[in-house]
Amino acid sequence: HAINLFFIPARNDDPSQAAEQWREVLRRRPRKADHPDALSEVQVSRLYQRAAEAYNKVEAFDEAIQVYKHAVKRQPDNLELRLELVNSLFENGQIEAALNEVERILSRNPQHIPTLLKAGEIHAQTGQGWMYNPATQYWESVLALEPNHTQARQYLADFFLDEVEQKLFLIGPARAIPLLEKALGYQPDNGVILVKMA
Repeated sequence: HAINLFFIPARNDDPSQAAEQWREVLRRRPRKADHPDALSEVQVSRLYQRAAEAYNKVEAFDEAIQVYKHAVKRQPDNLELRLELVNSLFENGQIEAALNEVERILSRNPQHIPTLLKAGEIHAQTGQGWMYNPATQYWESVLALEPNHTQARQYLADFFLDEVEQKLFLIGPARAIPLLEKALGYQPDNGVILVKMA
């Protein structure tokens, strides 16, 4: 029988069961290319993607990562799909693996804004200070492409504000002011930053 790609294997309130049923559909699919019901690589990739999305809903990240890798293997140029793999790796605490996948995406498209944003987000989690952390460089790359990009400006403003809030007792007010000025450069009307500056 033909496989119906629009078949919903399980209700959304049981995503782990849905994931297993998507994988069962994949296991039962015709493997010969000349079979009348054979699936294209894109269709197989999409089924893997659906299974991975279901695993993510129950935070079964190990399983999601494994399935996403199968999907990416079949659509290596699908950058949005690769970014979903990055997100699962990041949520699973596999920071280096996530950054490696980020670099693979950017090698295909150095101007892929969602990946640039995510790269900055991952680097920001390392705890390195602004002088040593490449997070701001990724977000600045976004602004070079889209100067008014709201999310990139938010990330940059928050990054410098967090530097001050977390390290004020170490750096002192005199060194905090330039960091707050940087934050205001990205969000001049941010009331929290203005109050902290005062």
